[in-house]
Amino acid sequence: MSLKSFDKFCEKIIMGEPDPIYRKEIFDERQNQVRSKLIIEALTVFGAAVSLNTLVMDCGVKWCDGYFAPVVLIIALCYMYWLIRAVKKGRDVRR
Repeated sequence: MSLKSFDKFCEKIIMGEPDPIYRKEIFDERQNQVRSKLIIEALTVFGAAVSLNTLVMDCGVKWCDGYFAPVVLIIALCYMYWLIRAVKKGRDVRR
């Protein structure tokens, strides 16, 4: 490393100019936190919906022959819920 490039490096550190790579890492970390929060939220909704469905089918009206079909329906609805929330938050869902 030449003296001139070292001086430039020290100037960046002192002036507080973040590297573009560092800014990208912060953005990625923030996106990962939002994604994790949305996944936990969708799984919570899924668990509550499955529990409510099981309670209704055991104690009340058995609106379906088995338990598998309603769970698949609830999975699809929770996935759509997660997609809508992710798009609303501005999260790229393709990743």
